[in-house]
Amino acid sequence: MKTIEMIFERAADFLWGDWLLFALLGLGIFYTIVTGGIQFRCIPLIARGVFKGGRKTTENDEGKNCSSYQALCAAIASCVGSGNIVGVSTAILSGGPGALFWMWFAAVFGMATKFGEITMGVRYHGKDAQGNIAGGPMYYIAKGLNWKGIGALVAILLFIQNCGATLIQSNTIAQVSGEAFRAPVLLTAVIVAVIMSLIISGGFKRLVQVAQNVSPIMAGIYIVAGLIVLAANAGQIPDMFAAVFEGAFSLKAGTGALAGITIKEAMRFGVARGLYSNEAGEGTAAVLHSSAQVDHPARQGFYGIVEVFVDTILICSTTGFTVLVTRVNQVHDNAATLTAAAFESVFPGMQYVTYISLLLFAGTSIMSQWYFGHISLTFLNKPKWASVYRVIFPFLIILGSLSTINLVWSVQDVALGLLIIPNIAALIFLAPEVRKMTKEFLDPKNGYIAPGRRSGKKK
Repeated sequence: MKTIEMIFERAADFLWGDWLLFALLGLGIFYTIVTGGIQFRCIPLIARGVFKGGRKTTENDEGKNCSSYQALCAAIASCVGSGNIVGVSTAILSGGPGALFWMWFAAVFGMATKFGEITMGVRYHGKDAQGNIAGGPMYYIAKGLNWKGIGALVAILLFIQNCGATLIQSNTIAQVSGEAFRAPVLLTAVIVAVIMSLIISGGFKRLVQVAQNVSPIMAGIYIVAGLIVLAANAGQIPDMFAAVFEGAFSLKAGTGALAGITIKEAMRFGVARGLYSNEAGEGTAAVLHSSAQVDHPARQGFYGIVEVFVDTILICSTTGFTVLVTRVNQVHDNAATLTAAAFESVFPGMQYVTYISLLLFAGTSIMSQWYFGHISLTFLNKPKWASVYRVIFPFLIILGSLSTINLVWSVQDVALGLLIIPNIAALIFLAPEVRKMTKEFLDPKNGYIAPGRRSGKKK
């Protein structure tokens, strides 16, 4: 077992080397150019009604699709996880305050990548056995480029990766519940499994309904709590920003808690956390956004920009700000408890905001993992397997809660790395179509961005 674990660890280390991080960052820069800086142009477009009607669905298709807003909430529920708290803390401890800047840098260009992924996801999709829309990277790879074999491989890798993510997130919930609330692991596992069974029994429709109600609340609680921490340490805010920008471009290794940290470390850990958190380049967002009812695929692409903004610019920054403004990173070196220590330094008991947020973030990620697996099996034309997977999924949660997952982490990272490579290649080849559809949508003559225009049935 140790030999197998070592093999996967080495494979994961290779796949997630600097080359992949810069390939993802390069893809974001490439798509920024291809789309004419779509993430910067979207601000005035929002004011012109790009998102108008996004909370509504049409009356056709028997309610089997969802609104743009529901798809956005489901996507946020998916990508916001424990990494938004623990992962950001790790980036700051390893890369210094400057890592936060490079996290923003990666997010800005990741917005363009997300726009392209989602636009292609809406453009190329299929349907499951019940007539629900199914989409994702395997669909735009197979249908948009006719790479059917690669599409099948992507579906398999997506299934493996999300099984691993389910084990990891359920383990996180069990550990946090035990440490914060002294809840027995088995009891926690059973409760989470039952809740998830109730959600997935209602299929995608219930998933997006839950996401629509939970995602704004969980994000709001965490962000408001972060603002309280900032307000309590208002005098430290200028020094905090100075440390972020100085650390981002420092060529001189630091001392003390920052010993050995230069621009190289800040960039590496910041870019890695930014891209890993918002999932730009993975193609997974297209799975959830593909079901949105819109009049043009590019319209839904704008929601991908918002998704990255919420995940990284708002939630990840909240973690970074609370850690840096309280300076707990200078006295604590445990990423798992760093944010909790920051909150607790303001008010005793406020650390429970971190624990509750971790539970909500991990829980909403789990429910999305089931859907990713379902869509993967749907693409592989395995409806019976999808039905069986719905039954065994709760037991997967229990297994993750009770297990040690060192090997699971490595297997998941390998599957994710292998998933990203064909997705990057596909997006490069699909770039001309993304550019064409972007121009089509933005051309006032076509009426898509005219005032009062509402989202409607897919084109």
